Amino acid sequence: MMRLFAAIPLPEASHAALHSLVHTLKPESGGVTWVKPDNMHLTLRFYGEVSEEQLPALSRYLEKHLAPYNAPELLVRGVGAFPSFKKPSVVWAGIETISGDIRGIQGTTEQAAREIGLAPKTHAFHPHVTIARLRKMATASVFASLLQPYQEPGGIPEFGPEFCAGKILLFRSLLTPRGPVYTIVREITLT
Repeated sequence: MMRLFAAIPLPEASHAALHSLVHTLKPESGGVTWVKPDNMHLTLRFYGEVSEEQLPALSRYLEKHLAPYNAPELLVRGVGAFPSFKKPSVVWAGIETISGDIRGIQGTTEQAAREIGLAPKTHAFHPHVTIARLRKMATASVFASLLQPYQEPGGIPEFGPEFCAGKILLFRSLLTPRGPVYTIVREITLT
């Protein structure tokens, strides 16, 4: 069994800008698990445990149904939190679609899960890049105040320029004591 997910990688400029944001927030916040900038991406669908037998069918479906899509133009912009800014458990940077059909692409990755017998996701797709996970409620209240400036008018930062998302990656995620290690299993190029 392998833990798999489909994702869009970020350009270097976005990685650098998000690293700067993490550097700004990090010194003042304990009890937070930070995502390493090199591990930041836009998750389209987390598949979870997939067997060796299911992998070829998943790869074929994704290749066949994703390759015809035009590569969307995206922008990493804004900061948010799940479930809310007041009680954050996940802190994220938003993804805006400048052009293209990111929701159609995500829907295709969802349909691929059904094709190999995985249960459908029940939550709506909200394009974002996870930058931190909070472990304690006490930390959440402190962190909420750190995020306040990003809610103010004019406080919505952009993290790098617009970029062409020309490929979808199928990643394997190996959990280790030092954090997850991602390995590319399949790369699908969009038109």
